[in-house]
Amino acid sequence: MEIKNKIAKLLDSVSSIEEIRAIGQTGEMNSDPKAGESDIDIFLLGDKIPSSEERKVAYDKNSTLFQQCVMNVCEGGDWGTGDTFIIDGVETMLMYFRIGETLKLCLAIAN
Repeated sequence: MEIKNKIAKLLDSVSSIEEIRAIGQTGEMNSDPKAGESDIDIFLLGDKIPSSEERKVAYDKNSTLFQQCVMNVCEGGDWGTGDTFIIDGVETMLMYFRIGETLKLCLAIAN
């Protein structure tokens, strides 16, 4: 299975978490990420950040898709709460943000 399909399958599980309202990705979505050359950042927005336990349940449904998962590598602040995965040698980070806080930050930057 291609890495893009593995990430999509992982995100299908994560999107079932009640708090998640939107998912976005930076970078070129049609390129093939390469181990050691690429990383993938995925932004998950919700009214609140799902608990570690909720996220782990979603991740465990597809644990065969990734070789490593480290949760809470960053917590709070401008970078949200982040969990990293190694999927076929490519570091993939899921970063969770609160919609209200993100909107306030964007408006402060724009003004």
